[in-house]
Amino acid sequence: MPGSGASGRAAAPVQQRRREQRPQRARRPAAAPGDAADAAAAAAPARAASPEQTEEARFHEAYAKASGAAPPFPRSPHAARTGAGYSGPAAYTVSQLYNVNRPPPVPLSEYEQRRKRRDLEDILAAAKKAGKSQDDVRAGVDQLEKLLPDVVNLNRMRASDWVQLAIDVNGVAAKLILLKTLYPSADAFSMVTARPKTLLQSEEAIREDAAAVKKLLTGAKDVCAIVEAVPELIDATQLTRSLAWLRSAFPTLDAVELLQENPLILRNIGESNAEDSAEYGEMTTKD
Repeated sequence: MPGSGASGRAAAPVQQRRREQRPQRARRPAAAPGDAADAAAAAAPARAASPEQTEEARFHEAYAKASGAAPPFPRSPHAARTGAGYSGPAAYTVSQLYNVNRPPPVPLSEYEQRRKRRDLEDILAAAKKAGKSQDDVRAGVDQLEKLLPDVVNLNRMRASDWVQLAIDVNGVAAKLILLKTLYPSADAFSMVTARPKTLLQSEEAIREDAAAVKKLLTGAKDVCAIVEAVPELIDATQLTRSLAWLRSAFPTLDAVELLQENPLILRNIGESNAEDSAEYGEMTTKD
């Protein structure tokens, strides 16, 4: 309609004047993401840090003072104010994550010393349980270490068995001499270190086993080399089982010759499990 177009054009200047008369609001410049986060953290009420977070913060600060380096993780304003720990950006350099001034690792010798102390404690506890003098057992263990360095090990024999050897060190020395007599070219010390249960047998039982072993290995060129390589075969019963297994596994070969050429064949194939574990072994204190 003609009238509607004129009225619309007349209303436009009025609306323009009203917008010009309105007060203009000042706009703040856009803040950077990091500034906005810091401002929000500053405006937020301070929250008490948990004991775990406070302890972590103290640890990092003490470590930084001891090493002379800056803390590996920067702290945000909120964390600095509340002691809530370190919370910086997610990307760090290798030198920040792995401080070059870290404490040195524990040497292997220290682990060995710790193992020996634990073993001695278990042996003394077994001595007390058996009604033996702990002082005598401790002195006997020291003598065993001098006679056979590093032989005392609970991974090889039970604590109660070590108690028996510790109270009869003279008997241990006599059995070492006997083994050297029965197997002249073999290293008796290494044999006993690898298989200390031999020392639990009586001298008569050791002689009988040696006679049976030499009879079973009649065709062998060097019996001493075989028993030195595999000390478990000093037990006649175990040697009988091992020879039977070799004959069944290699029916076309001579078991004794095969064992002489490669004494470790039983261990390599997994059949030298002559000895059970120290905890559940078949060997007992009885002969």
